[in-house]
Amino acid sequence: MLRQDISLINKTLQYLGCSLQHTNESLQTAAKEALDTINLKANFKYRCCKFTDVPIVPAFVETDSYAPIRNYLPTSTFFAGTLGLDIDKLIKSTAKTDLSQAVILNAAANVTLEEFVNQFITSYQSNGSLFCPGYAGTDIMDNEQILNCLNAKKLIGVYTTESGIMIPEKSMCGIILTNYKFSCIGCFILQKCKYRKQGTTCYNQ
Repeated sequence: MLRQDISLINKTLQYLGCSLQHTNESLQTAAKEALDTINLKANFKYRCCKFTDVPIVPAFVETDSYAPIRNYLPTSTFFAGTLGLDIDKLIKSTAKTDLSQAVILNAAANVTLEEFVNQFITSYQSNGSLFCPGYAGTDIMDNEQILNCLNAKKLIGVYTTESGIMIPEKSMCGIILTNYKFSCIGCFILQKCKYRKQGTTCYNQ
């Protein structure tokens, strides 16, 4: 379980398009209670495997979009983590009776997943960063190959649909890179990046 603190409440509010300084006590309480609920229901599971131990290296790492991180791959680790299906079921069932509450639960689940993943990466490799398919012009469909490498469907129950959505939805996968610093420099789609046009980046979403 995660230790509840003000930073998690603030992150949940940010997912809702708010901030701690500009919300009323009622919404702050709702965010805190949503985090508590998700924390109690979450069943965080993960799977990881070093790049050098993968039986068959995924073909996508040889594509142009992965060129900026290719030098980091020999010391990298494939990773997948999930909060489990119960969280998906909770959010969907809540949406049938209270859509506003479901939106808050969804935000709290995103924050909880990110926190579990960050805690794992810090304990696994203090200087590690998670590069997820979808960053820097890479294809979100590459998630499927990572999950296959990890045998994630069998071991932790995570798989992708034909459209590339991960099931359970509150799941995350990618490549843990050592000493990697996220940057737009060298990005495959830099000139047509929709995030830069919005004044942000893909890795800050």
